[in-house]
Amino acid sequence: MKITLDNNLLIELGLSRLEARQKREVLERFNDVLELRVGSRIYRLMSDDQVHEFSAITHLDEEDASPNNNQEEGATWLAGVVPEHEIIVSQEFQHMKKYMQQRIPAIIADHDGPPSESSKTSRK
Repeated sequence: MKITLDNNLLIELGLSRLEARQKREVLERFNDVLELRVGSRIYRLMSDDQVHEFSAITHLDEEDASPNNNQEEGATWLAGVVPEHEIIVSQEFQHMKKYMQQRIPAIIADHDGPPSESSKTSRK
């Protein structure tokens, strides 16, 4: 399953009014949490040897510290070892969207910051 984290997702979540920097921050955080949630579920389904093999395919080569970004090979390998990985990705993506939708007021408030002094006095 190919998931795209972009402005369309922010529109769907009701976060289109955020500034560009804030949108990037929200999308980066969404991506980080999604990766952690998916990774933790998938890793629980694999043996230690499988985890190490998957890491060798998709992560840094410790010898020369150069990225080994063979995502296609990693996805193919993962499909053979954890065939339900796409279901897990979809479930966690939907869970994250639901969570974000519930937190929209807090997210907007966090990114709007405290009211300025001039807006405080104009409300009185």
